[in-house]
Amino acid sequence: MLHLRDGSNPRMQMFLFTNPTRDGDLDNVIIAHEYGHGISTRLVGGPNTNALGGSEQMGEGWSDWLGLVLTIRQGDDRNTARGVGTYAIGQPTTGAGIRPTRYSTDFAVNGTDYTDVPSLVVPHGVGYGFATILWDMTWDLIDPEGYDSNLYTGTGGNNIAMALVIEGLKNTANNPGYVSGRNGILQADQDLYGGQYNCLIWDAFAKRGVGVDAVENTNGGTNTNNDQIASFTSACDDPTPINCESTIASFPYNEGFENTLGAWSQGTGDDFDWTLRTGGTPSSSTGPAGAFEGTHYIYVEASSPNFGGKTTLLNSPCFNLSGVANPTANFHYQMTGNSVGTIRLEARLDAEQTWTEVWSKTGDQGAAWVSANVSLLAYAGETVQLRFRATTNTSWQGDIAIDAFSLTTTNPDTQAPSAPSGLSASGTTQTTTNLSWNASTDNVGVTGYEVFRGSTSLGTVTATTFNVTGLTASTTYSFSVRAKDAAGNVSAPSNNLSVTTLSVTPPGGCTGGITAFPYNQSFESGLGGWTQATGDDLNWTRDSGGTPSSNTGPTSGSAGSWYVYVEASSPNYPSKRAILNSPCFNLSSVSQANFTFDYHMYGANDLGSIAVEASNNNGSTWTTIWSQSGVSQGNVWKSVNLDLSSYVGNSVQLRFNRLTGNTWQADIAIDNVGVSSTGGPQPSCSNVTLSLTFDNYPGRNGMVYCKWIGNDCCLRRHLWISTRWLND
Repeated sequence: MLHLRDGSNPRMQMFLFTNPTRDGDLDNVIIAHEYGHGISTRLVGGPNTNALGGSEQMGEGWSDWLGLVLTIRQGDDRNTARGVGTYAIGQPTTGAGIRPTRYSTDFAVNGTDYTDVPSLVVPHGVGYGFATILWDMTWDLIDPEGYDSNLYTGTGGNNIAMALVIEGLKNTANNPGYVSGRNGILQADQDLYGGQYNCLIWDAFAKRGVGVDAVENTNGGTNTNNDQIASFTSACDDPTPINCESTIASFPYNEGFENTLGAWSQGTGDDFDWTLRTGGTPSSSTGPAGAFEGTHYIYVEASSPNFGGKTTLLNSPCFNLSGVANPTANFHYQMTGNSVGTIRLEARLDAEQTWTEVWSKTGDQGAAWVSANVSLLAYAGETVQLRFRATTNTSWQGDIAIDAFSLTTTNPDTQAPSAPSGLSASGTTQTTTNLSWNASTDNVGVTGYEVFRGSTSLGTVTATTFNVTGLTASTTYSFSVRAKDAAGNVSAPSNNLSVTTLSVTPPGGCTGGITAFPYNQSFESGLGGWTQATGDDLNWTRDSGGTPSSNTGPTSGSAGSWYVYVEASSPNYPSKRAILNSPCFNLSSVSQANFTFDYHMYGANDLGSIAVEASNNNGSTWTTIWSQSGVSQGNVWKSVNLDLSSYVGNSVQLRFNRLTGNTWQADIAIDNVGVSSTGGPQPSCSNVTLSLTFDNYPGRNGMVYCKWIGNDCCLRRHLWISTRWLND
């Protein structure tokens, strides 16, 4: 068997069969079977989990099925019976091989079902039973979808079956039995095909006893092959329609089963009937000692011939739940014994055909009566019928009893929520606005708020905010909000709110913005009016006290503690762009304007670039007015003063456009941003002739030179004294 850990390099050596010996390596089904173990042990529960424990695990079955489905030939059909290992034991291909029967959809050839599991050999026989179901399902898929010999990209029923089984392995619970395997395939159908084959899968499994009421483990712990409950009912079987000729509409309704079923009735199409009883049940160590109330109760007698996955139904009358609130089914149940099956309460609407489980219990619940309260809120306002469905286990010690049933309601809720208050708008643009309001109160609880534009409903939300879109620029709208509760009560409207959208941006600039100068921003309490761009690769970061990377970035701001910077560490390099947009600056009333800022550009010698760009057409185009790129500028803040005179008289928006280089050691920071309407770059100087006269010292020859320090010129005289040069 191939079952090594992930990453192992396996060597498979097959058994030798018969005398004279035959090599199992020459039997293609056996080879595929053994590789199949590597698939199932890897996928069920994940790698290295040893999830296929217990005597009902189906590892041998999945492997048999893989060997069979991979060796289907063109021309085979559902009547083609297949053996496993026929060559290895010297049988013709028509033999059963090393399994109890050939695999076949024909029950006359292979009649194995879930009730046979306790008598099947572990693990190969148990696996054979599960593979029988998978083989049925495969041909149920091939019949409508066809067979496709392309095992890799084919679309036939065999390909669909392969996809369902492999994906189903991933969904199968640890230490599985047949029911877990079925559920994994059903989930795979939902995941891969949107439930397209749901009923086909249910029917295939139910035909072999793994139907809707099947239970694989009634004793708890690891699955074993002797505690199953079979069910031959498919979830897609057509149920008998409800015929609610009369209904009960007065509540509370009570039924204690005092020597009569009252308005309840035995189900049809099940295996046996419920029994009215007083005192204890006939079997020892199971069932109640007496009724919960009164003298009688109704129960399921599990003694032979009723055990072994048999089902019995008990139907309620129809209940008219129109105009009632919080309908609830209340009853007491008693389930004790060493082989107790399952009891379910199911509901179905008058006009529908499908029963829906609303409550269930499985196994021994102790000797005492236990109360249950099951909400029927989903059926409020409807006519509904209930039924108890009980399924026995594998032994006679599994009686299940019911007593003291009632259906109660409360008076309907007619109180509307309070009206929402404080309706306001924020962030209004040319086409959108954000509404918010104070929450309403209700005697039960508010379930939603309906938002109106005039008399038109824009939708219902559960929050106290709503984003309105699709508006027109320069237009006034009226908004209001109403609250709703679960009973459908609607509040009075909130205050009417009038909102006018912004006008269309005029050419030559952006709307509004900064009009008072000087303007300064050092990011001490946020980004101010600056915003992160969209459509770039990463954002600027506001920081203080040094960036996370060593030997790059500042240790503090140039004006205060905070600054903004672009973190260049992975994955932010290479060539990743980050853009920070300024607010709009309205320069229509100034005659001079300058943009100033400090930048810090320290790190490796491939720092990328930083640019200042300007736009006077609302961001349609940008012009670079300053840039710096390449090598480190030192571990210092440097100041820049840019002339904005070409934008005076209009509005302008600026942005810092940062492009990272090829290293993480390239943090670039910005601080102390300002716009002023005075100052500006210093005027350029004309050529100046400077004449200097120095004293001559005897024996000393010297020269005068200019040493530039920053933008300043420092005059020095270089002298030779004795044996060395001096500067003064």
